[in-house]
Amino acid sequence: MVLRASVVLVALGGLALAGCGGKASVQQAPNVPPTERPLLSAPDPAKPTERGVFLADPKGQVERIAAGGHLIAWSVRTPADTIRESGGEFGQLPPVRMPTSSKLVIVDERGGTPLIVELGRRWVSHLRMIRGSGGPAEPQLAIETCPTRKESGCQAELLTVTPDAPLTVTARNGGAEAAAAVRGYLDSGRRLKLAANQRTSCSPRLSVRDRSGTALTLPRLRERSRTYPRCGGLVSRFIFGNYAFITVHREDPKLDFTADILYGIDLTKGSKARWRAVYAPYRVTPGSAGVALGPGVTDRALYWEETDDSTELTYSLNQVALPRDIERDPTRDTPTTSDPIAPDSADACDVAATDSAVYELANPRCSVFPGHGTRGAIRRIVNPDFRPADG
Repeated sequence: MVLRASVVLVALGGLALAGCGGKASVQQAPNVPPTERPLLSAPDPAKPTERGVFLADPKGQVERIAAGGHLIAWSVRTPADTIRESGGEFGQLPPVRMPTSSKLVIVDERGGTPLIVELGRRWVSHLRMIRGSGGPAEPQLAIETCPTRKESGCQAELLTVTPDAPLTVTARNGGAEAAAAVRGYLDSGRRLKLAANQRTSCSPRLSVRDRSGTALTLPRLRERSRTYPRCGGLVSRFIFGNYAFITVHREDPKLDFTADILYGIDLTKGSKARWRAVYAPYRVTPGSAGVALGPGVTDRALYWEETDDSTELTYSLNQVALPRDIERDPTRDTPTTSDPIAPDSADACDVAATDSAVYELANPRCSVFPGHGTRGAIRRIVNPDFRPADG
C-alpha cells in the first residue's frame, strides 16, 4: 500500500547501511541462492537500534514483501524484471517482462530453514500476511499471482502456515475468502464490508462480520480537516487484528495541497469506537509530491517510510502506536519519527513489520524512483529510536 501526498519532505542525512547490523546467521549450503539465504540472526529488541541487510538480492529479483508475528515472506522471480522508464507506478503495475518462474520464500526470523513454495511461470501482484480465525497461532499468506501481464487473469490464494519452525504449508485455498484476504478485507476470521454504492463516499458505511455471522456496524467518518477541506472520496480500506483502516483523498484547492489520509478505528471499543486520523502528511509548498511506503502493521503499531521527491531519498521511518495513538490525540512529546531504515537510500519499494523488527524491500525495479543502482535487498531495523516529529 502506498500513501501519497502533495508535499515536500526534507531529506535527513545518516550513516550508510553497509557494514551495519546484526550478527550473521548460521551459514547454509553454498548452493543456496542468495535470495533464499537470510544473513541476520534473530532480532533482539532489548539492544540499541540495529540496522542491517537481512537478505542480499544481487540481481534485483525480489518483488513483494510481507511480514507478521515472527514470519517474513517475499516473492522471487527469475529473471529479474527490466527497469521501468517511467516513474510514478509504485511497483504495483504489471512487470515489463514476464518471468520464466517465480517462488515464494517464507522464513521464521528467529531461525530455521526457509520454506520455498514454487509458483510456476507467474508474477506476484499482491502479497499480504494475515491471521486465520485462530489468531497469531494461525499465520496465513494471501497471495495473488498472474499468468500474463493482464491483471484480469490474476488468481488469489490463501496459504496457512505453521507458526513455528519447521515451517510447512498446512492448507492452500482459493475462492472469495482468498480474494478478500489479498485486498485486505479479511483478517483473524473477520471481514470488513463496504455497503453498496459507497466506493467513492467520503463517509462510507462499513461493518465488520465474524465467522459466526455477528456484525458490528462502524460509525461514519465525521472528521473534518482544516488543511484539506475538500474530500475526494474513499481510496482504500483494510482490517488487521483489532483495527480497521480507511484511506480518504482530501484536497485544499486554494493552496493546491492534496493527500491520501489514513484513518484508523479500534474495533474493541464497540459502540464507543471512533475514527481518528493516523497519517497526517508533512506539507510545505504547493505542487510538490511525497510518498509514504507501507504501512507495515502489527498488533502494536503501524510503520511507514516517507520519501522526498526532490532528492529521491527516504526521509524518515514513522510510527503510530496501537491502540494508544488512535484512542487519544498524540501530544507534542509522543514519539512518532525515526531515522529511516537505510539513510540516504533511493531504492525502497515497501515496508513490512514483525513483532520484533521493521523490514524494507529495496529494489531499483520497483522503487518509487526506479533506476537507482542494479541490486536489491531486504533491510532490517530493530528497536528504532522514535522521537517526537517536531523534536
